[in-house]
Amino acid sequence: MKKQLQLLCVFLTLVSFNSQAESWWDSLKGMLGLSEDTVAQTTSLPTASGMVEQVSSTLGLTKEQTEAGIASVLSFLQQHATSDQFSQLSDSLPGIDELMRSVPKIEDVKSDSVIGGLLDKAAQYSESAQSLSDLKKQLAAAGLDLDQLKPMLDSAKAYLDTPEGQAAKQQFEALSNSWLPKT
Repeated sequence: MKKQLQLLCVFLTLVSFNSQAESWWDSLKGMLGLSEDTVAQTTSLPTASGMVEQVSSTLGLTKEQTEAGIASVLSFLQQHATSDQFSQLSDSLPGIDELMRSVPKIEDVKSDSVIGGLLDKAAQYSESAQSLSDLKKQLAAAGLDLDQLKPMLDSAKAYLDTPEGQAAKQQFEALSNSWLPKT
């Protein structure tokens, strides 16, 4: 009986030291940033596809509408920004190149309003007016209008409003504030 009691005491002591050792070891790894919890808590960089998902769910748009709308805005910005400026945005937001493939074709889109007709006429004389007319037509081809542009941009900026997304947000804001029409 005495031996069984001694074995039980040794067993419990080993188990308690083992659990304390794991806690001590886990604490040390946590202080060094090597624990599994730390790795799980690390957030990833924002991506173009993540932006599409957030904007789509926030505004109640389909994924296709959102992709086409954001791609249209990015296409507009790419036309007006320097290649270095757009490249900085593209580098800070992975997936932009794939998203840009979603820019709607506008060959068959006709302007259906007086303002659209005037914009088409002005586009014959001005590159800026042509770009704005193309953006309006691309949005229309996606089933969107210019009134939805500001909420879409606000939602996209909100998605980038994380410590990891600050570089992309700053680039996106700088370009959109410089080149997009105020709605």
